[in-house]
Amino acid sequence: MTSAAPEGEDRTSPEDQEQRKRRLEIKKLELENAKLTRDATPLGRLYSAVVPTSVSVITAVIAIGGILLSISTLREQTRARTEDASDKALQQALSMATDPTGGSDRRISGVYQLRRFWSEKQAVPVVAATLTSILALPDDVKNAPLVRCAAAEVIGAAFQQQNGFNRDVDLGGLLFGKAQKGTLGILAQQNRLFARGFKPTKWTGIPDKDDLAPENPQGEENISCLTPLGATREAIRKAWDNLRDTNLQWTDLRSAQLYEADLHGVNLEGANLRHADLRCANLSGATLSLVKFDNATLTFANFQGAQGVSGEFIKKSGGIQISDEQWKEWKMANFDGRKLMAIAGKDIQLPDVESISAFCSQSLR
Repeated sequence: MTSAAPEGEDRTSPEDQEQRKRRLEIKKLELENAKLTRDATPLGRLYSAVVPTSVSVITAVIAIGGILLSISTLREQTRARTEDASDKALQQALSMATDPTGGSDRRISGVYQLRRFWSEKQAVPVVAATLTSILALPDDVKNAPLVRCAAAEVIGAAFQQQNGFNRDVDLGGLLFGKAQKGTLGILAQQNRLFARGFKPTKWTGIPDKDDLAPENPQGEENISCLTPLGATREAIRKAWDNLRDTNLQWTDLRSAQLYEADLHGVNLEGANLRHADLRCANLSGATLSLVKFDNATLTFANFQGAQGVSGEFIKKSGGIQISDEQWKEWKMANFDGRKLMAIAGKDIQLPDVESISAFCSQSLR
């Protein structure tokens, strides 16, 4: 009587185990042989070459995608942080510039900090409106002329390339309006309101008998921003090179220093330019009907195609008539007298050709 094998014990004999081992080895050899046979075919060789490479490529692509995603996320986070910091800086500058409880030094600092935001499209309308309103500070604000002049300076600096001025924004139209469309700019309109007698200060801004006096009564008022009206004149003057095709109709620009200014196509109908300095300025194609030119300096001002002035007036005032393109060429040559002679020839009389450039650029104040 045989006894039962213990539970879990292999009941096969050593011969059976040896046979099973040989069968497994034979099966393994058959599989390896089949693989070698398959790999020997063109399709097999292609499979053997492509599959490992594809796996490597897929792995590399996934890795690169992960890196790019990380970089994109990092950039987005950086951009968000930058925008947030810029928004905070803008709000701080606006707060400082408009804080009625702050000292004039704090307000002036805030005004100058706003200069950097001319490059940010969304901020431009806010900055322009804020600076324009600062020009209207009443006299009872401490050091109001200094704060006004700072605002006028930053408005003029808006058009300078080094300040990163955003060319996608029609700042000229926003501040001064457009001549052809008849739109009104916020700065030019503020000037008109003051000129019509709006009285935020002890100065009336109303033209009086001094307008026809031989001296220059508004010169210091403008340059030093002594009144809101004078400050608007100075702000417009600061943009002297960027006033083409703007709407300055019925503005008060008395004693404005607009020498060498580019006023091509500007609508100046009814404007008050008494005592203004327009030496070598470009008024080609401008609308000049009803303009008050009493005691204005118009030597070498270009009136080609201007409406509202006669040839006799142009000759008597010492003006010239050359095309807009020719005036720009003359400007590029630093208003050289010899260049003007080459352009205009016998049509003008030049007593001292060599001194014209200095005459055009030197302030007569």
